[in-house]
Amino acid sequence: MKRLLALALVSLQPATAFAGQQQDDTIITAEDGQLFLKQDVVLDAPLSSVWALFTTDAGAASWMAPLVRVDLRPGGSIRSHYDENAAIGDPGTIETRIVNYVPERLLTLQADLAPVQADWLTDAIRAEADQLYNVIEFEPLGVARTRVTSWGIGYRDNAEWQPMLAFFKQANRWTFGELEKAIASRDEVEGVIIPKPPVASDGLAPLRFLVGKCWRGQFGDGPAYDVMCAEEMPGGHIRTRHVVRGVDTDYRGETIYHYDGTKEAIAFTYYASSGGVTEGLTELQDDGSLLFPDARYVYPDGTFQVVRGRTVRLSDGTFRNESAVLREDGWEEQPVLDLTPIDCAGWAAVEAGCD
Repeated sequence: MKRLLALALVSLQPATAFAGQQQDDTIITAEDGQLFLKQDVVLDAPLSSVWALFTTDAGAASWMAPLVRVDLRPGGSIRSHYDENAAIGDPGTIETRIVNYVPERLLTLQADLAPVQADWLTDAIRAEADQLYNVIEFEPLGVARTRVTSWGIGYRDNAEWQPMLAFFKQANRWTFGELEKAIASRDEVEGVIIPKPPVASDGLAPLRFLVGKCWRGQFGDGPAYDVMCAEEMPGGHIRTRHVVRGVDTDYRGETIYHYDGTKEAIAFTYYASSGGVTEGLTELQDDGSLLFPDARYVYPDGTFQVVRGRTVRLSDGTFRNESAVLREDGWEEQPVLDLTPIDCAGWAAVEAGCD
């Protein structure tokens, strides 16, 4: 009964907390007393494959029920049957209405509660069944990972609804565990390849030597010097923060690095205390250095400068930053900055004066 009921009502509120990747349930209360149940998960499959598992006959049949027919259109339906010897339309067919959808982005569903029998399905809840929806969001996270976020809409903030809410928190996790199994066991859905999780290669490897350390470098023979710290962020991204001291006013900046799998390059965004922002991609050179090709440093008023640079790790454990700014008469090279590890316990220590 648990499997039948959970799968029958998957469209009412599919929780997407899978074995090994379970997320906390989030309940949001609206001013009118309506409750929203939010659950999400990150899956090791590309967006197109996850979408196919919800919206194609073969994809849905791999985890929802042995027989599934999907009519993907506003006003269409997902019809399923748990007897593989039956036919869609025979007694026992379960129907879920497709309210609307945005391809590979959004799917809004509404279950038919009329044939369902359950202790928590009271007359009061049946009377408001037309207000119950499930909105499912699909978000690509690179080329082979997808976040699915499910919103159960229409629950009420009173004691009569709590058994129903509790049921779906548990039953949906189990139900969508079937989806996780389908992803792990299938090579393709409707011709869409579902790659097995690869042995991760670290696209940010050329910058990992910076992480967990602080560095200091002098600008030529002048008084100005730069202090920088690098740290790992959730998801394996890297953040560097720096401050230029020895000038009238400290100048600060922060760079976020991530690996762009679609372009097979390290991408970066730099934020400066002056309000300027630079975005771009790097190019890994044969000598292991990172080239920062021409990019725009854009000021808040919309004006910009074109800049470029190069970072190279040296054999003595230091690293060098080279940069240039495009002027009217050509490229103006900036002072080379050689940075050496210093004994500062992270960025908070630098902000407190360590350098």
